[in-house]
Amino acid sequence: MRVLACSLLLVALTAAPALADQTHIVQPGETLWVIASRHGIPVSAIARANRLSDINLLQPGQRLVIPSVSGSTSATTKSTAKAAARVPAARLQRYEVKAGDTLWTLARRFDMRVKDLAALNGIAEESTLRIGQVLKIRAPAAAPLPARPAPALRRPGTLPYRGEAWAGSLIGLARRFIGTPYRWGATGPSAFDCSGFLQYVYARTGVALPRTTFAMYNAGRPVPAGEVKPGDMVFFTTYRPGPSHAGIYLGNGNFIHSSSGYGSVTITPLSKPFYRQRYLGARRF
Repeated sequence: MRVLACSLLLVALTAAPALADQTHIVQPGETLWVIASRHGIPVSAIARANRLSDINLLQPGQRLVIPSVSGSTSATTKSTAKAAARVPAARLQRYEVKAGDTLWTLARRFDMRVKDLAALNGIAEESTLRIGQVLKIRAPAAAPLPARPAPALRRPGTLPYRGEAWAGSLIGLARRFIGTPYRWGATGPSAFDCSGFLQYVYARTGVALPRTTFAMYNAGRPVPAGEVKPGDMVFFTTYRPGPSHAGIYLGNGNFIHSSSGYGSVTITPLSKPFYRQRYLGARRF
């Protein structure tokens, strides 16, 4: 009887389905950040599985191995259950994602931790939020809770930096469109106007933006002079007063933008007199 029981157990273990790795064909405009968010695994896991030396060099049609995330899935499920247990059902409400929303800004607004908000919705902390996406959030007891005061070492109003991996993904995608024609009102990918270019590339690295540079300027958090980092947005007053033009800061005093004067997406030094004299400041999202 004991031998029979062991044999049955062995058969059951052998027959248990194992989670197999998946494959993903890179589509035009996709970045490793977007692909990792879609599959709910870290960028580093895909990079390691495919031995990628540069996470920004993806080619359309490239075949990627998406490693099994059985352990991560289990951990995410447990984390989701724990997060839900901490918030009574009566205190949960639905929230529709709007332009400019990120997990960090929503967590701050509703007095939650980013990891709890992500776990409550069964998504990764670096997941892309789509405009119109419905999230579960903790409802305020009465009026909405005020924003938490910024830590003493951080200047008030400045968002935490998303990190070099995110900035590298954003900039890598933006560089792919160098030479893409400028066209007023175009939102890509075959042509862009100034704000259409920014909205397109930021959306594919997890940041939903408003449509115009004026709205973007108001939605972003100001970055103090001397603290601008790659991935921040830089604004200028050009064809009309106010923030009428913008681009993505690349580092080393350069920014990338869709330029009506140049006629395409291009890289320009901030020190160029035309832009230096019209610079308004930087915003972080």
